[in-house]
Amino acid sequence: ADVAREVVATLAPAAVAAGHDLGLVVESAGAVRGNPALLDAMLRNLVDNALRHGAPPGDGAARALCVTVRVAARGGGVAVDVEDD
Repeated sequence: ADVAREVVATLAPAAVAAGHDLGLVVESAGAVRGNPALLDAMLRNLVDNALRHGAPPGDGAARALCVTVRVAARGGGVAVDVEDD
């Protein structure tokens, strides 16, 4: 959850400036064993791709794209989902 918070906080200003909605939902959190820098790079890449390549809803007119990063306990571990339109 800490890495997700940091990534969203870092990317949110550019997302808002581009007219997009970037949010974070932490349903539950737990410890994840791994390299924090690599986890940060992975999540940053996923969120950046969603913001760059996600399709806004509707008929293609200039509309806000909504991207949500969700952290939740799942199956005895922690899942991080990046959802876009």
